Amino acid sequence: VASSAGLVGLERLVDGLCVVAMLFVGLASLDPSQLQVLAETEAGAPSTSLLAVWRRSGWIGGGLFAGLLLMVFWISRDPSRPARWGAWWVARASWLSSPVAFAVRVFDGLAPVWTAGARGGRFVLVSGVYWAVTVVQLWMVMRGCGIEGDLGHAVLVVAVVGLSLQLPSGPAQVGSFQLGMAWAVSLLVGVPGASTGQDTFAALMYALSLGGAAVMAAVGAILLRTARDSA
Repeated sequence: VASSAGLVGLERLVDGLCVVAMLFVGLASLDPSQLQVLAETEAGAPSTSLLAVWRRSGWIGGGLFAGLLLMVFWISRDPSRPARWGAWWVARASWLSSPVAFAVRVFDGLAPVWTAGARGGRFVLVSGVYWAVTVVQLWMVMRGCGIEGDLGHAVLVVAVVGLSLQLPSGPAQVGSFQLGMAWAVSLLVGVPGASTGQDTFAALMYALSLGGAAVMAAVGAILLRTARDSA
């Protein structure tokens, strides 16, 4: 379980970097008039202080994320470092032995970042291509629903929804997806067609993601059944 958590964590770290980066790119795509409208909507009156808070919190959040990411990678770079630090903690509090052992295994799962070489680069490249395809797909659906946003707006929606999916949710991400989509479309103030096409857009995007997951699950079930029968 710990090894799996480490490998999933590695994939999530790369995805997290992509999503957070897209969030900043998407927010930068909003022109000053849209930001001013958003400020008026949130505060009830023109408010430049709210915009300042948004920018400041974004920089603080992004800096904290980058700092923690670098710290995790630095710890995992030396395989002996997590075990050495874990032994130090266990020597002072024996009841920490189980959580420390779990944490060490998680950091072991991050070690391939430093040993994969070219394969690690290909992993990062494929992740970037995946998110690019996701943005283009969402932008096409957005335009099909009559929302005349550009690729920058699509990047913003993908980032906000991607971050919301990290929240606890029901099966098939019921709840967190809708919450993230509601937040995302509320940022499209001033985009032509956003007020009339947002409900159709949100419903269609959820149906597409659910249908895609069902198709992949069916393929996985067939592969597992084949492996089981051959065994």
